[in-house]
Amino acid sequence: MDRKGTKKSFLQSFGKRHLSFASILKLFMIPGNIFSMILKPSKVSARDVLGYYAQPGVLQHYTEATERVGLWKSEKIIFKRVFPDKNVKLLELGCGTGRISFGLHKAGYHRLTASDFSKKMVQCAKVLSQKLKQEVEFQQQDATDLGYDSSSFDGVIFGFNGMMQIPGLPNRRKAIAESFRVLAPGGYFIFTAHDRTLPKWKKFWATERKKWNQGEQDPGLQEFGDRFEETAKGKLFIHVPDVSELRSDLGGRLCGGTGCFKVQTCRGRLAYPKIFRRMQVLGMPETCLAKAYTYSKHSVSRSIVATRVAGPAILTLKASSITS
Repeated sequence: MDRKGTKKSFLQSFGKRHLSFASILKLFMIPGNIFSMILKPSKVSARDVLGYYAQPGVLQHYTEATERVGLWKSEKIIFKRVFPDKNVKLLELGCGTGRISFGLHKAGYHRLTASDFSKKMVQCAKVLSQKLKQEVEFQQQDATDLGYDSSSFDGVIFGFNGMMQIPGLPNRRKAIAESFRVLAPGGYFIFTAHDRTLPKWKKFWATERKKWNQGEQDPGLQEFGDRFEETAKGKLFIHVPDVSELRSDLGGRLCGGTGCFKVQTCRGRLAYPKIFRRMQVLGMPETCLAKAYTYSKHSVSRSIVATRVAGPAILTLKASSITS
């Protein structure tokens, strides 16, 4: 009641003494732009990739594969061809639990440095190094910002589609530029990548392209070619490139005019051994293949040139054989 004895509602009394009803409502209202920012899905990032590779089941799977599989037969052949001198200094990026590096060490390559972005993967690799009694130096490194001196390695290896698990084209280009930087003139860069231009994926990527053109793609993806989907072991990211664009990047647009990679071999096909096929990466069939690429950093009169090899050699790599 007021002084005259008239009853007033709670809101009338509260509003008069403190805030108006409209002001009270404003306290609970969130500006539209902030609200949309809260609800907007975050884009896939390095944190998502690290999260997948930090899971116990994934770490166990890779550890078991490292102990049981070793180098694929096709990998042995291409490493032997590219690095006939076993005294070369090699850097493996995205080493995981060390499958490739342990295989190289066993094959006689002892000047090895292996690195991975995942601290837990590196920890597992170090444990295996002691167990297998193989002295390989494992380090945690970011492939887009390597802590090594320029021209300090004769070869850089980025196996098992590791570079394609870096979200964002600018970041993958940084990884290519960093690989170029740490390679000595004449050094080789070997990596694997899927190719979305393969005929078997034509229908799938045509559908994806339509989604992107209409703005109906997964809002969590950064760019066309990204896949970030559930697998038996968690949500896994991989970018599936158009290899012609990838080769263009390697051909000289990334190194600030100081040089580039040039194609030495291409169109190699690496078939996954059974233990990896069981992962069924992102729903791809068990016969999933990756292409192997070898690039060379060439030097002429102490300068890096950006010319391609005329008529690059064609290697057909399979799990059990290789032809040229």
